[in-house]
Amino acid sequence: CLLKIMKKFLILVLVLLFYSSFAWAETFTTQQTLSDDETFTVDSGDTYYYNGSNTIDAKDHSNVTVINNGNIIAHRTEAYPTEYRTCGSSCDDTIEAGGSVNFTLTNNGTIWAGHARTINIKNATGNVTITNNVGAKIAAGERQDDVEVLDLDGAGSSGDTITIVNHGTIENTAKNFDLIGMSEIDNGAIVNFTNTGTIRQGTETNGSGNKYWGIVDAKDSTDEINFNNSGTMQSSRRIFMLDGSTNFTITNSGTIKQDNFAHHSQGDSAAKNAYAYATIQVGTYGSGTKIINLSSGTISAFGQNNHAITIGDNDANEAHSNATIENSGTISAGSDDFGRAIIIIPSESGTITSGTTIKVKEEAEFTGGIDLGKTVSTIV
Repeated sequence: CLLKIMKKFLILVLVLLFYSSFAWAETFTTQQTLSDDETFTVDSGDTYYYNGSNTIDAKDHSNVTVINNGNIIAHRTEAYPTEYRTCGSSCDDTIEAGGSVNFTLTNNGTIWAGHARTINIKNATGNVTITNNVGAKIAAGERQDDVEVLDLDGAGSSGDTITIVNHGTIENTAKNFDLIGMSEIDNGAIVNFTNTGTIRQGTETNGSGNKYWGIVDAKDSTDEINFNNSGTMQSSRRIFMLDGSTNFTITNSGTIKQDNFAHHSQGDSAAKNAYAYATIQVGTYGSGTKIINLSSGTISAFGQNNHAITIGDNDANEAHSNATIENSGTISAGSDDFGRAIIIIPSESGTITSGTTIKVKEEAEFTGGIDLGKTVSTIV
């Protein structure tokens, strides 16, 4: 009799545990408008789903904290909210924090936009912190030029610190053209971006009609930006686009690579001026970019005659001066004979790229060689 009672009790406990784990998950379908000094938490298993943009709206508010342990989604179709299906232009800014002050986001779940931009912190100021933890995902589903999944364009003001940490996944596997917006950050902030996870743009099995490229677009940013990668960053080309930047540092101990997309090749004669067919496009203007590739770091190209790192362009006055590249790891060109590990492309007239310093350390490898383009450069 006692044994029967114990068995019934054990079954009851297991049922209660199962029920408590799953029965309280909820789905909310209305837009959430936050207030100053608010902490908003999405519980594990819960989904905030909105048929439109701005599922969580903290625009222009101060001291807002968002903690996501579940799902936050902007999409038109609830039946498949995190699949890559046509959504149109009204499924953006899943978390809208543009113009906010001291915004904090911690993501332990999934944040998804059906269209293009998932997190908008354009022109945000104060101490901004975004953390995407292990197993978490920030993603979008469609193509949109110059609308990034994570958009920091114009953020920061004098004395501010912006901290972005990715231990999980940030991606758009559709045919997009940049993923992380860091353009026109020029008001005196310091930006620290750390990636230990995966940042991925595009799908390498796409056909020639579905070309894609680009991850970090930092054009015209003059503030101090420190990008530390020990994870994996990949797209078909132009993983970094740094035109016009003047204080951007990449420290790599992981992998920054062109994926195996088969439709971004260059002919032999075109390769010498193919500044955009690069893994890191230092830029056609600006100055002072610093790339530190540590002993475990790999920066690699894939396509025919693609380059790992390009500096400058052949058009008049298109020059990026005083760049520094320090390599103790591997920097490798793509296939065929005219891709280079590093190539400096001199402008035809006017200002010409100068002052480049290449530091060779430890057992550094440069597959494809270095082409200084007859510029005034130093190898040490």
